[in-house]
Amino acid sequence: MSYIICDLGPLGPKTPFIVNENNEKIAVAIMNLDEASRSEWLDLRKWGLGGSDLGVVLGYPGYKTLEQMNQTKGPIGKTEEFDNEAMRWGRKLETPVAEMATEDLICQTIRFPYMLQSLTSPALLANVDYLITQNNHSYEAGVINELNADEKTAIAAVLEIKTTGITGRPNSLSQGILPKTYEAQVLHYCTTLGINEYIVATLVGGQGLKLIEGVFTDADIYKAEKCAQNWAQQQTWFMPIYEII
Repeated sequence: MSYIICDLGPLGPKTPFIVNENNEKIAVAIMNLDEASRSEWLDLRKWGLGGSDLGVVLGYPGYKTLEQMNQTKGPIGKTEEFDNEAMRWGRKLETPVAEMATEDLICQTIRFPYMLQSLTSPALLANVDYLITQNNHSYEAGVINELNADEKTAIAAVLEIKTTGITGRPNSLSQGILPKTYEAQVLHYCTTLGINEYIVATLVGGQGLKLIEGVFTDADIYKAEKCAQNWAQQQTWFMPIYEII
């Protein structure tokens, strides 16, 4: 299990860090998304691999090739501005879907509006939707909680939010099957956080809420780490953001 602590870091005296069971820091928050614009987030994302990028590096078929993705990275990378109606609806519905999933699971859910950078595989830049904690008196079950920066918070699982079939034909999520690109995304987040468990909550148009729960093996986590490290070694410009800001 991993934990969130707040300490002096890139975002000031209460910067969130992820620590392992030995209290070793394994990831650090480098951007508060509540205080950043979308363009600022996109610009920072150029300096590593976001959740949707890991599937490309792993070779899963998706909306772009590795060459196309690499053209968006680094100091001369083209900032990605791709957006569509389905993506806009996804952002609008994220909070109510998370609230419904939390009610159904009766879990302690934390909103975590930060970009994290892994300290063990610094190419990994994670924007986790929500985190699930457990047995913590600081948080209420069945509702979305804000992070308590004054306490050490255990992380039990990633809660990732998706929508499908809202503006068109549903994908395999409607059958409870996680597409490989989405699987790579939650693998990215689990790797950055040092945990294995995840829940993907999906609002399916015309069907309602579906929950997909899973556990990655340590071998899965190791593969993601090595993949990110190998990609970073091939980028002559790469430098961990936390060493710059």
